Amino acid sequence: MATHDFISGFLGGIAGVVCGFPLDTVVIRLQTQTLGGPVYKNALHCFTSIVRTESLLGLYKGVAIPLTTSVVTEAILVSLYGTTLRLIGGPEESVLNIHSANVSLKAGALTGLAFSVVDTPLDFVTTQLRMQSKGIRRLDEARRLFTGPFLFLHQLYQEKGLISSLYKGSVATLFRNVIGYSLYFFGWDFFRYLLLPASGNREDLGFVRITLAGALSGCISVCSSYPFDVIQSRIQGDQNRSNPVYRSTMDCIRRTYKEAGLKGFFPGLTLALLVYGSASGIAMLVVSAYLSYVRGEYDNH
Repeated sequence: MATHDFISGFLGGIAGVVCGFPLDTVVIRLQTQTLGGPVYKNALHCFTSIVRTESLLGLYKGVAIPLTTSVVTEAILVSLYGTTLRLIGGPEESVLNIHSANVSLKAGALTGLAFSVVDTPLDFVTTQLRMQSKGIRRLDEARRLFTGPFLFLHQLYQEKGLISSLYKGSVATLFRNVIGYSLYFFGWDFFRYLLLPASGNREDLGFVRITLAGALSGCISVCSSYPFDVIQSRIQGDQNRSNPVYRSTMDCIRRTYKEAGLKGFFPGLTLALLVYGSASGIAMLVVSAYLSYVRGEYDNH
């Protein structure tokens, strides 16, 4: 089953990246701009500014990493969750109730903890690539500044060493993942349970209910972990790598609150809910469709 977990996660990862990446770039820009003198007025202004100065390709900066590696990490995430669920004695996939949702909460937290080891460096490189052209005003400047992930990693290695740089923002990532994935997988079981048809059969959920359950679980995950996502983005998006703006995670939290109060931890939240909610719904639909196909194949033999 672990192999099928991996394949389903891989397929779901592709669906999520294709649907969510452009608007996710806008979210990152909104999260990392200076709160005292923001460059972008709102999400629409940010989107049009990127397209105007960097062309449509500006929305896909850093996409090589998600397309080549993040879909693999999504597969790893699903595999980790499936393995963790089995190790702690979770119920069968066919069982949907409050108990199964509570077990998923624990398995999701452990999965988020382990996944942070993989997630932190990938997020750092992607965020740095997206932030390269911050403040540029002409399309030709954007084209000159844009570089691929491998050249960036080489430059990073020459500057100050690879490992310490790649795990910048790891504390914020850890909190984000433990909180976010615990509620994500809890919500995935809980909302499917709430949306069960009168027959009580999981196989009768249908693609609409499955997509809705995935979208809702994505939304509660985003809402609960968003402040740490913002802190991670601000730390990892800092372009001054030799003399970083923030000394630590707590320093970033204190300065963010001092600059903008509680609202400083939620810039771009509405757009993030749209991006991650829709991407999550589509990804979980793909995952469920694949696993249902696999189960059908087993039943026919």
